[in-house]
Amino acid sequence: DTWDCHINHYDDYDWEELVAYNLTEYFKIIGYTEDMWEGVDETDPDVESKDWDEITEDVQAAMEEVCWTQDLWDNYYATLYYGAFAWADLTQNIKDAWEAIGFNQPKKSWTQQGRDYEDIESKSWFSLENESIFFATLVGFTEDTWDCHINHYDDYDWEELVAENLTEYFETIGYTEDSWEGDDDLDVDDQDWDEIEIEVQAALEEICWTEDLWDNKYATQPEGLILYYGAFAWTDLEMYVRNAWEAI
Repeated sequence: DTWDCHINHYDDYDWEELVAYNLTEYFKIIGYTEDMWEGVDETDPDVESKDWDEITEDVQAAMEEVCWTQDLWDNYYATLYYGAFAWADLTQNIKDAWEAIGFNQPKKSWTQQGRDYEDIESKSWFSLENESIFFATLVGFTEDTWDCHINHYDDYDWEELVAENLTEYFETIGYTEDSWEGDDDLDVDDQDWDEIEIEVQAALEEICWTEDLWDNKYATQPEGLILYYGAFAWTDLEMYVRNAWEAI
């Protein structure tokens, strides 16, 4: 119960499950219909584009019923990450998994490791070695979460972006097919988040960039790798990962 509410916020439930658990009243107040929830209607509720203090009190109350708070909502993309734990405090099985993925300097602190995995970060899911995929799966990743949150689709060619309906975001950011397939830099690459136009920020968010991630992109000691366990229901996590979280 605590996982599905506080971490997953019932995102992995279908509408019938929400009905069974008497949760639909809250999601209706938040702005969802059954079609929106199930993806038949791809419209997002208005609340998705608002900060907490822009949300009406009745909607805030409904969100609190599904375990959202102001701090969580305003920092949604950085809610839960291993960077909150010192490397020494991680269980050995999680350390082993991360070292297999590419964090191979365990004597460094977690934060100091930061960009030591930059080569791994540059690879899409299917460019990873089989062993890396295995361990990335163990710590909670899927193809979709890896390619968006870690690789930001950098390893895709233009045809793959077209196939995944992603080109509109990259075109808003400033890319053309030629610049994507070449080595051209964009103006946005030299800008801090608050210097970027709002519509470009929105496009960046669609490919899983956030202000915190963007402004630390080229830092010498960026934060540790963020893991978006909020995308998973407790029952969807590997037993290996559940055991690690219980140990933590």
